[in-house]
Amino acid sequence: MNTHTIDGFNFDLPINIEQVKALAKFHRDQLHESLYHKNDKVGNIGITQRANILSFTKVLDVSSQKQFYDVYNTELKQLSTLQNVEEDHHEKGVNPVLLIVILACLAATLYFVFVHHIVPTT
Repeated sequence: MNTHTIDGFNFDLPINIEQVKALAKFHRDQLHESLYHKNDKVGNIGITQRANILSFTKVLDVSSQKQFYDVYNTELKQLSTLQNVEEDHHEKGVNPVLLIVILACLAATLYFVFVHHIVPTT
């Protein structure tokens, strides 16, 4: 059994699917973190990740390469889908009914503070 290392992950040959999924999650987390740090370039990280994967997959046979890329890409797609669901949950926006109620209260307050005291009642 041969072992290869990519970004600190040891890969056994034949390929273990759980190891590939862990690598995909690690790469996705690296890219996510690089978005929030000014000194990290997302493009450089992505290129480095793909170069490391390419150098690893060159030692694999064609069927193992296909299996690796299928698992890796599927896992990245699933992780991005999970992130989009979480973002939608957190970024719903303002409820329109609440906005109308707040504006109505503001209008009533302004009316009674300014207009009611300026125009004398006869």
